[in-house]
Amino acid sequence: MTKPASDVPPYDWGLSQEGLHAAMELGDSLPMTVQTIMSSAQSRAVQTARAISSAHSEAPDVVIDETLDEVVHPAGWDPNDQQSVRRYLEGESIEGWESHGSAVARLDRALLNAQRDGMRASVLVTHGVLLSLWIAPRIGTQPLTVWRGLGTPDVWRYDVRANRVERALR
Repeated sequence: MTKPASDVPPYDWGLSQEGLHAAMELGDSLPMTVQTIMSSAQSRAVQTARAISSAHSEAPDVVIDETLDEVVHPAGWDPNDQQSVRRYLEGESIEGWESHGSAVARLDRALLNAQRDGMRASVLVTHGVLLSLWIAPRIGTQPLTVWRGLGTPDVWRYDVRANRVERALR
């Protein structure tokens, strides 16, 4: 991720050259069965999804879905404020931040919508805090533990029928 000038909000940050390269490598390594890539509407996620698609042999469609956007926090929040992220992932409600339940429900909704729309073998491109909240209870750990262990990019496999999550690639 490239951190632009301080007047550019994190929602609009883009990927670095290394990030684009990593996304393309990921696209090249995904199974041929991938048909759809659903992406957060945030710039770096859209760039990631498009890079994955362009490098994948089947060039899957990219669908933008705002329900995959990162956890909502107050305007002007400093993304380098790792202390707030840690407190949030430890379960604290922080004024101006989206509730944990609301964030998890959004990701659940995205998955249900994908299933309803027949999007099988989909890839979802989302963000670390949201993903950590959603994955943690499914693998029996704390969201902060998941978040600290995430790579960029990182790939997790979700089996809808078994409601099981496991790390796929890193």
